[in-house]
Amino acid sequence: MMASPEVLAEKTILVNDFLGGDGMPLVANPYCGPFEGLAYAKANGRNDVFVWKDYTTPFIREGFICQTEEDIEKLKIPDHYSVEPWPTLFKAIAIVQERTGMGGDQFSPSLTWSSVQMLRGSQAYLDVKKIRIF
Repeated sequence: MMASPEVLAEKTILVNDFLGGDGMPLVANPYCGPFEGLAYAKANGRNDVFVWKDYTTPFIREGFICQTEEDIEKLKIPDHYSVEPWPTLFKAIAIVQERTGMGGDQFSPSLTWSSVQMLRGSQAYLDVKKIRIF
């Protein structure tokens, strides 16, 4: 489904028509968890920390991208308009919106904390506890 935005949009429309829901969310959920992890891995040249699986959700090895203070300082934020799979997701949303009039409002990016946790791993909890913001 992720081969092209056209394929993703077509499958999204087919699945949503079959299920008969009130919206038109992408069938490849842009919740961002695994896709955001992939974007950060690619942007930081760390494709080795992303794990592709057959028949289950791909994932990033938590905490491997930002293990040290130096890693944090050098962290590159992905350009979501150029780092896949985001361009495919954005274009598919636009195609679904154009064809059905629905879909654009279904996009919901991941929460900041989930990104921090992916990048820093369990160390993120210790960092927050050390800082004691509250």
